[in-house]
Amino acid sequence: MKPSRTCDRLWPAVVAAIVLWSATGAVARAVPWTIEPLATTGNLGWSIDIDRAPDGTLYVSSYRQDSTLLVMKRQGGAWSSLPSLPIGDYSTALDAGGRPHVLTHRAQSSVFRLEFSRLNDSNTWETTVIHTGGQMRARSLVFDSQNRPHVAFIDNVDRTLKHVCG
Repeated sequence: MKPSRTCDRLWPAVVAAIVLWSATGAVARAVPWTIEPLATTGNLGWSIDIDRAPDGTLYVSSYRQDSTLLVMKRQGGAWSSLPSLPIGDYSTALDAGGRPHVLTHRAQSSVFRLEFSRLNDSNTWETTVIHTGGQMRARSLVFDSQNRPHVAFIDNVDRTLKHVCG
């Protein structure tokens, strides 16, 4: 198959960038991309996320059409599923030990909740409600150098950007 004209035009720039990168002392090498299917349930939704733990374990999450979170873990060269978690829009982060955490915004009986879930040693999710109120947008989760979770979100009722530290 002949490359597209766009690829023909871009290829000299890519080669030049690799040569320039090599000249800076970095080692340039061609690395083939590997594509592997993780889940084929037909229930895969949207909003995918990926993160790497300090020990090299990879975690991939996807918001499914049934409003649950699919979490896959790659350890020792093999992928496995973690327990699903009922969620709304979400953000994920790994703590310093590589343990996955999920921040989600859910509506239950017309009450909106911001929930923080942690995968425990028994491989089940522990969930804590950290805020209730109106609609919340733009949730984000990160861990600081002391391994404390920090959450930022917009409270749509009073239109305020808020920060929560656990």
